[in-house]
Amino acid sequence: MLPVAAMNRVCLAAVLLAASSSVASAGIYAGLGIGTGADVNHDSGVNTLVGNNRSARLLAGYRFGRFSVEVSGTHYGLVLDGAFFDANQLGLLGKYSFPIGDGFELFGRGGVQHTWLSTSETGQSNAEGTGVVLGAGVEYRLHVTFVAGASIFVDYERTQTPFTQTVGGKWNSGAGMFTLGATVSL
Repeated sequence: MLPVAAMNRVCLAAVLLAASSSVASAGIYAGLGIGTGADVNHDSGVNTLVGNNRSARLLAGYRFGRFSVEVSGTHYGLVLDGAFFDANQLGLLGKYSFPIGDGFELFGRGGVQHTWLSTSETGQSNAEGTGVVLGAGVEYRLHVTFVAGASIFVDYERTQTPFTQTVGGKWNSGAGMFTLGATVSL
């Protein structure tokens, strides 16, 4: 995880970059997406960890020029050492969009996230951790008169999180998901 001083420099650089951008496409937006199950990896702190079912994401953001600040909530399922867990993430991300023409944009996204793993299965305990998230994708801005500021996107996000379990110790885990989603300006 990045030290606080480094994160402060990254945030300051992002704000300066955004301030130098055009404000022609400024505004608040909201979105939702559905994605693949989590493709997970882990260190030796757990025996087995695999994704289970689909993922879902809600997001809200503010765009100024090519830069956006987003808050996202993601839900997905995991099977940890044979027990079913619900994973819920809350993230704060910066997003930079690069127009490539005809309404298409490439984007990169990065920030911090906190993940809660919860289960009701006997012999297992909840876990949580704060980590980083990085992602990239492509977005198409729809040019329709009845929905101003709408877009569709596909992206891939990868998180890396050190977890602490109430009973069971600590381990590191990464989770990656493809998401297909849509946003609309508010």
